[in-house]
Amino acid sequence: MWVTADRLKKTETPRVAEFSNLELAFASAGVDCDVIEVRDNGIHLMRDPIHVKSAVTLLGVGASKPTISLGAALRVSNHTVFNINANTLLENMCVKTVGGDKSKTYTEGGCVGVLLSSGELTIESCRLLSDQGSAVVVPSREDSPTFLKASKSRQLVMQKCSIGPCGRSGIILDKCYSPSVIREIEIKAAERCGIACNKGDAMISGCVLRDCGRGIVLTPGSSSEPMSIEVQNCTISKCRDEGISVGTNQSFLTQMKISDNSTIEQCGVAMKAVQDGVVSGTVFAKIIWCEKSTIVKECTRGNISEGGAQIMTLTEALPSAATKNQSSVLGDVHAAISDPAPAPQSPQKDASPPAASVKSGEENNQPTREAKGTNSLNVSAEKTNYARYLRLLMDVGKEVLLSIFKASYKKQEKKLWTDSSGPTFLDNRFSGPSQRQLGKHLVDNIRTVTCEKWDITLLSSLLLFTPGYIKDSHTVKIAVEKLLDQRNALAHSADFLAKQSLADKEFQEKWEVVARELRVLAEQLLPEEKGM
Repeated sequence: MWVTADRLKKTETPRVAEFSNLELAFASAGVDCDVIEVRDNGIHLMRDPIHVKSAVTLLGVGASKPTISLGAALRVSNHTVFNINANTLLENMCVKTVGGDKSKTYTEGGCVGVLLSSGELTIESCRLLSDQGSAVVVPSREDSPTFLKASKSRQLVMQKCSIGPCGRSGIILDKCYSPSVIREIEIKAAERCGIACNKGDAMISGCVLRDCGRGIVLTPGSSSEPMSIEVQNCTISKCRDEGISVGTNQSFLTQMKISDNSTIEQCGVAMKAVQDGVVSGTVFAKIIWCEKSTIVKECTRGNISEGGAQIMTLTEALPSAATKNQSSVLGDVHAAISDPAPAPQSPQKDASPPAASVKSGEENNQPTREAKGTNSLNVSAEKTNYARYLRLLMDVGKEVLLSIFKASYKKQEKKLWTDSSGPTFLDNRFSGPSQRQLGKHLVDNIRTVTCEKWDITLLSSLLLFTPGYIKDSHTVKIAVEKLLDQRNALAHSADFLAKQSLADKEFQEKWEVVARELRVLAEQLLPEEKGM
C-alpha cells in the first residue's frame, strides 16, 4: 500500500491518503503531499516505467526494507531550479530491476534501476540490484526544459547503501553538474565496474567494492573540462582487472587522488593510467596516491601507466587545503609564465590526432585505446599551444585565486579555512537572496566541496562580489575580471573547444593577457610571498 503524508505543512495530524499503486501516489504527490510511504507488505511489482517528476520522499516503512521490483527504470526528473532546497529522496528501500539484456548499454536500451534525468536525488539506506544491467545511472543526456538546463543543478548523493549483484555496473556518473557524493556504499559483483565516472567531480569515501570487473573508473570521454575524483578510506578487492583506472584522450587534466587509509588488494592490476591522442610530453591522466596511507597488496600486477600518463607515488600524506604553502603556488606562477614561446612545429604539423573513441568508463573494458607510438608525430603544434594556454589559465589561474581567497579569509576572519568552514561561511556572509543570486550549484560547492575543487567562476565571485574581499582594490579587481573573461571566452566557445588548437599569434595574445594578470595578482596581493 502506498501512503502519502503532508510533511510540508507540518500539522500535528498530517493529512494521509492511501493508494493502491505507486503511479497514483506519485501523481498525487506535490505541494501538499510530499512523502510516499511504502509499507512492508511484500514485493511491489511495477512493470511499466515510473517517472518521478516532483521533489518527493519515497520512504520504506517496516521491519525489513520493502521491495520494489521494476520492469523498467525508476526515473527521476525533478526540475527544482526555483526551489533551492528541493530534492527527491529514496530511503530504506530495496529496488530490484528484473529482465533486460545485459549486453546492451543503458543508451542502447539496457536495464537500469534508478535513473536521474535531471534535478537532485539522494539515496540513503537502500539496497539496489540489477542482475541484467546497472543499478544507478546519471545519463549524459539531460531531461529538462532548455531554460532550466542553465541552472546546472543535477546532483547525486548516495550514502549507507548496498549495491549488487549487477549485470553491468553499480553506479554510472555520465554527467553531473554539482559534485557527486558517494559515501559508505558497498558494491559487490558488478560485472563491468563498481563506479564509472564520465563527467563531473565526485567525492567517494568509506566505500567497499569487491568482486567487480573493475573498481573505480575515471574516463572523461567527450568532457570539455577538467575532472577530479577523490577517494578516501575505501577498500577495493578481488576485481578482475584494475582496482583504480584513469584514462583520457582529452587535453584536460583527468585526475584521481587516493588517500586516508584506502586499500587495493587481490585485483588483476592495482592502478592503471592511460592517455592517448593528446599532446606528447604533457600529463593529462594522473593518479596520486600516498604509500603511507594507501595499502596495495596481493595484486597480480602492480601499477601501469601508458602514453605519458602518470601515477605519482607520495611518501607523505597529501596536504590539506588549510596547510598548502602559498609560496609554492606563486612559484608555480613564475615558472608557468616564464616561457611564452609557441610550441615548435611538429614534423607533421598538418596531421590531426586520431578521432576520439573513448566512451563512458562503463562502456569499455579498457579506459582508452592503446597508445600508439606515432601520436607525437600526429599532434600539431597548435594543439600544444592550446594545452599550454589551458594549463596556465585553468590550473595556475585557479591556484592563484584560491591562494588569494584563503589569505583574504584568514585576514578577515582571523582563522584558517578548513573543509568544514563552508556552512558557517554561507550563514555569516550570505543572506537568502544572496544565496539565490549566487546560484544553487555554487552554493552547494561552498557548503559541501573542498575548496581545492572550486573553479574560477566561484572564486572570482567570492573575491569580486560577496564577500568581495578585493572589490576595493581597483588594480586587483580588473586583473580578476580579465581572468574570468578569458575563462568565459573558453567555456562558451563551442568552436574553440571543438578545435582544441591555437595558432601562434592567437596563443601569444592570450598567453600575454593571462600572464600579465597573474603577475599583477602575485605582486599586489601577496607581497610577503613573492621573494623569488
